[in-house]
Amino acid sequence: MLRLKEKIFFLIIIIFFQNYSFASEKIAFVDLDYVINKSKIGSKVLKELENVNKSNLKKLNLIKTKIDKNKEEIIKTKNVVSESELKSKIDEQKKSIIEFDQTKIKLEKEINELRRKKMLEIVKMINPLLEKYMEENSIEVLLKKDSIYLSKKNYDITKQILDLVNKNIK
Repeated sequence: MLRLKEKIFFLIIIIFFQNYSFASEKIAFVDLDYVINKSKIGSKVLKELENVNKSNLKKLNLIKTKIDKNKEEIIKTKNVVSESELKSKIDEQKKSIIEFDQTKIKLEKEINELRRKKMLEIVKMINPLLEKYMEENSIEVLLKKDSIYLSKKNYDITKQILDLVNKNIK
């Protein structure tokens, strides 16, 4: 009977103290979007993307202005020109609108692809710095801030990573 009580006692002790054996792993989280947006390299890339987007908007506005002028011309001349000529002008207008829509979709796809490509390049530059930081600070797990529901502020290493990125990536 005593043997059975000793075994149960040791089993209970092992079960209770087993949870504490995993508590020594260091965990941190980083807001990668903040690092990209606030870093020098990220700001530079975002400014380039903004300039490309502005250029695209200018192109689209020029095309739209041309379409609007044609529409006004059609309205002004609809009582003067023949029905067949009016129909051809309306068809041309419809083609112009379709081309405008296609150009808009094409430019949106291009800017989204460029944005994705540039962000991927930045992340590839940041990853070795993150790995080095993790190794130097004995961090076992690094999480994205987006996936964290609630945590203490001392696990947030975003500012340190931002400083590291600004120092090492030009």
